[in-house]
Amino acid sequence: EEAARQKDAEEEVARKNAAEEEAARQKAAEEARKIAEEEEAARRKAEEEARQIQAIETQRAQEALAARIKARQEEEQRKKDEEMKQVAQSLAVYAPPKQDSEVGVALVQSGVDTPPALKPVSSEDLEEITVGDRVEVINSLYVGQDGMEVLAGWQGSVEEINDGDAVILFYGMDEGRYVLREDFGNLIVMKADPSISSSSADMLGAVCSEAVTQNEQLRSQNAALRVELDRLLALATPLTTPPLTGASAGSARFPPGPPLPP
Repeated sequence: EEAARQKDAEEEVARKNAAEEEAARQKAAEEARKIAEEEEAARRKAEEEARQIQAIETQRAQEALAARIKARQEEEQRKKDEEMKQVAQSLAVYAPPKQDSEVGVALVQSGVDTPPALKPVSSEDLEEITVGDRVEVINSLYVGQDGMEVLAGWQGSVEEINDGDAVILFYGMDEGRYVLREDFGNLIVMKADPSISSSSADMLGAVCSEAVTQNEQLRSQNAALRVELDRLLALATPLTTPPLTGASAGSARFPPGPPLPP
């Protein structure tokens, strides 16, 4: 009987120890669960802060890039306006007067052959032309007179000076044509003016060629800016967020953002 009581006492002690161990295990499991929840909450918070920082940096980069694109476009428009102004000025220099053009058209439509009008011109106002000079016509002369017309843009060489009038052999023609002395003001002596090294067509061609080159350069720069903008937009909308490891968890709060454009 004494042995039975002792055995019961030992079993009671064993049950108490088991209960205490189970309670300790449950307590440890609860504490581990709380720690895991706190770590998960901290990780999510760090990821959210990282996304916000990246979004702010991307927005700033996009705003800076948009400002650069706008500045480039304004500069491109300004250059185009300047080029068009230069072309307009060049055309104005070589364009015939409106009144002369209207008279020439009227003569052509009427079909009447009339001699060149003689007008009093001071010899001081006329440009000296000598044999061998290369000249270009800036205003049409003798329109409507068959075999005597001299049109704007023609170029040729002075073959003869006869009583003050010039006989000019224009390129592409077999015979020279007369230009009266009082009409020398409608000619440009190419070698007499060092600043005139080519015809009006050559000058306009050079201006247009320069404008095309500058436009191509601006298009290339705009294409590069668009590529950079697309890259920033792609960075602003990531498809997935990579998991953080123990080594990178400490630096997840302030991740490196995309470099700002220069």
